[in-house]
Amino acid sequence: MKKKVDNQVAIQVNKLFFQALHERVFPGAAMQIKLAGKSENIELNEFYGRTDYDSYGSDVKVDTIFDLASLTKPLATTLSIMVLLESNQLRLTDRIGSIFDQLKGKRLGEVTILHLLSHSSGLPAYKPYFINYKPQPTKEAKMRIINSIVGTEQIYQPEKKCLYSDLGFILLGEIIERVSGESLDNFFTKQICDPLGLSQDIFFRPLKTIRNDQKDILRFAPTEYCRWRGKMLRGIVHDEHCYLFGGVSGHAGLFGTLKGVSHLCFAILRHWQGEKQFPYISIELMKKFLRKVYPHQGWCMGFDTPSRQGSSSGKYLSADSVGHLGFTGTSFWLDKTKGLSMVMLTNRVHPTRYNLKIRAFRPLFHNTVLEQIINKST
Repeated sequence: MKKKVDNQVAIQVNKLFFQALHERVFPGAAMQIKLAGKSENIELNEFYGRTDYDSYGSDVKVDTIFDLASLTKPLATTLSIMVLLESNQLRLTDRIGSIFDQLKGKRLGEVTILHLLSHSSGLPAYKPYFINYKPQPTKEAKMRIINSIVGTEQIYQPEKKCLYSDLGFILLGEIIERVSGESLDNFFTKQICDPLGLSQDIFFRPLKTIRNDQKDILRFAPTEYCRWRGKMLRGIVHDEHCYLFGGVSGHAGLFGTLKGVSHLCFAILRHWQGEKQFPYISIELMKKFLRKVYPHQGWCMGFDTPSRQGSSSGKYLSADSVGHLGFTGTSFWLDKTKGLSMVMLTNRVHPTRYNLKIRAFRPLFHNTVLEQIINKST
């Protein structure tokens, strides 16, 4: 039986977010806390602030859409890879040299799907390829960047460590498209969103489909004034490489409302707990993905885990929890042991990415939530 979080929890969390607005940690935010514990079920959905600091802003509300940035990696790309594994179109041990012809016989070609998912491929974290291109999405630009990535030298031996890499997930997005024969956005919508009834609340936004509809645009929380593109970004993907790819990529490009993100995250949690939510993904495979690949590293397949010190998740989550951060100011954490899901969506990069106050706010938010829940249970 569902009930609202008691007033004390709401008071403490609201106080925290109102202070963050005052300190300009972000212009606006939406968050959900959902606990499906053994003793009680509690839920809190809240919306704070405005989408902009200027007169063009509107109140953040239930239909406000945020650029999810790297939440694309676990929520779209990783789940889509699971579907391909279940349908035997792909294996974790498949070497990427079997997919990218130019890698046959090369060292990088020996890297597997597992290596890419667990950020243990040897690829660098990031390279600013976009600076060599005009801000004009083309198929040629996409393929040239893909070719640049597969031509990149590894900077460490695979499996020796985990180094979070945009480049690896860009390749995974391309692999999904080549193996499935569909665009990543269509595959994700059909295989993941449609069965959950979420296609209107979490989605890619291909640039070719965008209409100049001012009413629709105002639902999007703006991100940053982009000097490369010469404009403030609203409803247009923030990540430059994803923009060159036409708005769809394995590392970024996903947009969503609080409903869409929180529903999808809670479905992952319930599936992980043994209550089937995804028709094309087995519970056994989900459990496999949400375990650390290497005991002394922090990454599962596509999902992060709390670090021992200084984690954005705070200090109270169970060690086997999973989550992810998005550069634009988004995040989620799932604690299977506690039955807890926490989702936070902000546009902290508005009007500039150099506002880094979110780094201190994230663990403070998670600690505040957990302290209230712990107090209630003692």
